[in-house]
Amino acid sequence: MVRVCKPGGVVIVSVYSRYCRCIHRWKQRLINWLAGSDIEQRYRWGKRLFPITARQLKLRAHDKSDAVLYDQFSQPHESVHTVGEILNWYDQADLAYLGAFGPLRIRDYVYTACLPEYKRIETTFAGYPVARLASSVLKGLAKICAVKPRQSQTFPRPSKLSEILVQVGWFFMGLRFSCFSIAGRKAGLASGREAGAE
Repeated sequence: MVRVCKPGGVVIVSVYSRYCRCIHRWKQRLINWLAGSDIEQRYRWGKRLFPITARQLKLRAHDKSDAVLYDQFSQPHESVHTVGEILNWYDQADLAYLGAFGPLRIRDYVYTACLPEYKRIETTFAGYPVARLASSVLKGLAKICAVKPRQSQTFPRPSKLSEILVQVGWFFMGLRFSCFSIAGRKAGLASGREAGAE
C-alpha cells in the first residue's frame, strides 16, 4: 500500500483489536469447535449460544437481518492486532502518524466528543451500556473543559502509557470497539500547492 501511495499521501489501516476481540474470539473458538468449517452451522451456533451478543450486534448495526451475525460468527479467518504493532508498521514504512479512530489518547476522546458528527457515532452505542456511560462522561468533560471543534486538528502520537490505557478501555467496551483505524502520511509533498510554497 505504501509503495503505491504518492508522496504526501495518506495511508489508513483498519484492523481488529487484539484486546477488544479477546472475549469474542473465545466465543468464536467454541463455535468453531462445535460447527467446524460449516459457515451455516457457525452462524446457527453463534445465534443459539450467544443471544445477548447477537442482539447487541444487530442494535449496533441498525440491521434486523442476520448478516452481521454471519460476519461475526462465520468468518473463515480473522487476524487481530495491537496499536503498538500498527504503529511499528508505520515506523518501518516511514509513515508519520496523523491520528486514529478510536482515538489513542484520552484528551483526543474528549475532543472527539465535542464534534458535531459525534452524535452519529453515539447512535452505534445502542445495546452497549458501558459505551453509552463512557460517551456521557466524555461529553461532560468536553463541556466542563470548554473544548471547541477546530477547523484543523493535529493529533500527537500516543505515548506507550496512552496506548495501554486506551486498549484497556477498549477491552471493557468489547465488541463495540472491535476495530480501530490509524492514519499516516507518506514522506514527501502532499500537493502541488505545497510544492510551490516551499
